[in-house]
Amino acid sequence: MDKPKVKTEKEDRSADDRPFSCPKCPYRSDRQHNLRQHLLTHTGERPHQCPYCDYAAGRKPHLVRHMARHTGVTPPMKQCPFCEYTSKRMYDINVHVRTHTGERPYKCPVCDWSFAHSSTLGTHMDIHRGNKRFQCPHCDYASVRKECLRLHLSKHTGFFPYLCGECGYKTAQKSRMLKHMRTHTGEKPYGCPQCDFTTAHKRCVDRHMSIHTGEKPLMCEECGYRTADRGNLVKHMRKHTGVKPYTCGLCDYSISDRRLLNKHMKTHEEGNQTGIETATSAVKVKKEKC
Repeated sequence: MDKPKVKTEKEDRSADDRPFSCPKCPYRSDRQHNLRQHLLTHTGERPHQCPYCDYAAGRKPHLVRHMARHTGVTPPMKQCPFCEYTSKRMYDINVHVRTHTGERPYKCPVCDWSFAHSSTLGTHMDIHRGNKRFQCPHCDYASVRKECLRLHLSKHTGFFPYLCGECGYKTAQKSRMLKHMRTHTGEKPYGCPQCDFTTAHKRCVDRHMSIHTGEKPLMCEECGYRTADRGNLVKHMRKHTGVKPYTCGLCDYSISDRRLLNKHMKTHEEGNQTGIETATSAVKVKKEKC
């Protein structure tokens, strides 16, 4: 199956669905209002003036937030219709609501992936372009995301600033620690809008929603296998690549599925049980790059 052509960054900016173009730079938009706001970054114009001080803003919402310092009156908080989340900006509410509805309006033109945020789509497109701007100074690792590089660097430095007080788990990423703490608190903040299903992880909601929609957006280009879960696709691809990341610590056996490795370990049960436990805990998993 022929792969669709990956658009370059320049080609993306000249797409026909973004008719409003900036005369000073490659910026394009599908809304004239967005273009007007963008032009202010070139002209330096700040038409919204504070009546109490010399502050001026290019956008009215910025002035409204500033005015609260003088008046003490803050804009009324807006609340999510599904939970207690609140924000001063309706834009934030609209984006947040997608965590409940599962809506992903930003679709990749190259593959079947879709996203809730336009910025996430932009980062995803770098994967297709091969644009891995963030390079590790210690090895050949490179990433399209600065955050991924920061996490990778912790492997070299051994610096894990976030420590769980319950079990000693440590990580270099605050969001991972928050997710980990749910294993202790039992918190399940993500819920299905169509049934009573709740979970601690957003990805589990996305996977669960396929039960209602029947949608399986992820496809194997080798054989056409489709799934709603990226983890299942990774496991499936091992059938084509022959990668066997799970290795027995007592013999040369290796396999692509951890469950099969656990089954294999039982064949050593007549041997030293302590050795088996040590070998099982020392299983080496080779991470597959995506």
